Amino acid sequence: MKRTVNWRTYWGQIYLSQVADETGGESYYIGFSGAPVSFAPYLDSIAPRLAHQYLLTSLAKPEKKAGMRRVRLLTEVPNAELVAASQVYVPAAPQ
Repeated sequence: MKRTVNWRTYWGQIYLSQVADETGGESYYIGFSGAPVSFAPYLDSIAPRLAHQYLLTSLAKPEKKAGMRRVRLLTEVPNAELVAASQVYVPAAPQ
């Protein structure tokens, strides 16, 4: 039974990381075993991200069929890290 639980935990972490990447989020991983860890480094990493969030809106041209569309962000600001979803849902154009 323990093997099954480890397998599920492993794939749970993998899929959680994938969801975080695709939605512009950040995934934090502590590990499966070992000594207890401190949450301080994780909280220290999160605080600046929360303090420097900006809302970006865009207008996508609706097409005949609704679906996911790729998003590409660019900036002229040097050394800026842009974190965003790789795709967004665009509804179909009204008929």
